[in-house]
Amino acid sequence: MNWHQLHPVTVLKELGSVAWAVVGVIIFDFDFAPNVSIDALPWLPEGSDLFELLVAVGAFALAIARYLSTRFRVTETSIEFRRGVVFRTERTTRRDRIQNVAVGTGLLGRIFGVRTVEISAGDPTDITLAFVGRTTAEALRADLLPTDSTPEVEETDKIPDSAGPARGVVIAELGRGGFVRYLVTGPLIGAVTIVILVVVLLVFADQRWPLFSFAGVIYLLMRSGDVYDFRAEQRGDRLHVTQGFIRREEKGAALDRVQMAQVVRPVIRGLFGHETVRIQTADVLGEQAQTMKVNLLSPLEARGEGTERVVGALWPIDITEEDLLGPAPVSLRRGILRTLIILVAGGLVVGTAIVVIASLVGWTRDWALIFSLFAGYLVVALLLAVFYGRRRYRLLGHVVGPDHIMVSTGVFRHRLAVVPIAKIQSVQIRRSFFQRRSGISDVAIDTAGMSLAGITATTVFDAPAQLGVELAGRLIDGASQVALPDGV
Repeated sequence: MNWHQLHPVTVLKELGSVAWAVVGVIIFDFDFAPNVSIDALPWLPEGSDLFELLVAVGAFALAIARYLSTRFRVTETSIEFRRGVVFRTERTTRRDRIQNVAVGTGLLGRIFGVRTVEISAGDPTDITLAFVGRTTAEALRADLLPTDSTPEVEETDKIPDSAGPARGVVIAELGRGGFVRYLVTGPLIGAVTIVILVVVLLVFADQRWPLFSFAGVIYLLMRSGDVYDFRAEQRGDRLHVTQGFIRREEKGAALDRVQMAQVVRPVIRGLFGHETVRIQTADVLGEQAQTMKVNLLSPLEARGEGTERVVGALWPIDITEEDLLGPAPVSLRRGILRTLIILVAGGLVVGTAIVVIASLVGWTRDWALIFSLFAGYLVVALLLAVFYGRRRYRLLGHVVGPDHIMVSTGVFRHRLAVVPIAKIQSVQIRRSFFQRRSGISDVAIDTAGMSLAGITATTVFDAPAQLGVELAGRLIDGASQVALPDGV
């Protein structure tokens, strides 16, 4: 099999990766650099020196060399990748171990018609081809991924012939109206908050800081563009997702690789009657060991539809949110006390700091006023602790069905996780000193590689101690009776 080069546009990407060196030389005029003027060259800016010219030429030459040294080829049994100028890297991935082939395109890709192909195969050292032509990207995905038969769908779900190639069963999609609602109930709230902080800074603080704060607004709005024109489909035994405005991505995952589905209800979005559905797969995505990346399955669903319709499209679920069993009664008192302690301790620290700073600037201490303010703060803290504790007690819960466990957690960001029992790899019972005295425990449920990815395990909080032991035993017994495919 012949070795193939990447698309020539890759040179621009390589230039971007080494541009920091050129920018550093321009911004920081290194004292040790030889200041040799080359004003005699008319095509250079006035005041340029030889050192800056050499750095710029060297960066361009390195980009060209990195492009020319990068090769890939696909054989009957594997895909091979070579890269490096000084230090050579060679990777080989067996075709039968490939789990996902993601195709994406950013602003540069849209301009030049190129794509980025990411090939993952159950380990953090995936193969990323940036950039290749559009036809090459589609051919690679079709060649490397297993061919799945498209399931039969009802007439109402079929796409007319005039719409292009046949598609799978639509699980979720986000139109323009849904995208606006997604912005209003999420990123736009954060952007408005940052703008308000910027105005405050402009009035009361240094004029330079607001310029940095606007970066947060831009980041939020750009990140929200990732869900523009979102569409999730089931094609045979695989999920296929297309999303993004500036960076358009097409990625997929095998259904049997899905480890968990999570319905997320942030406060603002929940007030508007909406929720978001995410999934965690056992696929390895990214060269920075970002394993088991949680993928978006539906950005915006009506409350209740996420579990019933979207998660139900992954697995037939015979348990509902109404079946949840709450935590032990002592959990209510524990939640209120913990919150009150945190608020009081935080108030003492902040209050003491304010008094000390005020004293340093010449303010005369008025202890009556200080104690009055702190007493008022204690009343507010107690009310907040009671509100938080009661809401936490109402939202915590779990229920175990024949094939799945459903766990409810979170207060201001309510999460409803559904985990197939067959996917559970370990169960850990945790008890703090105060939990042991109260006769309660936490049960942490781990699926494939969650701890390696830094993803918090699904946890049943404040379950009665005996129930926690029985729950752990039941989950382990249920998982051990199911044989899974290799690597799941």
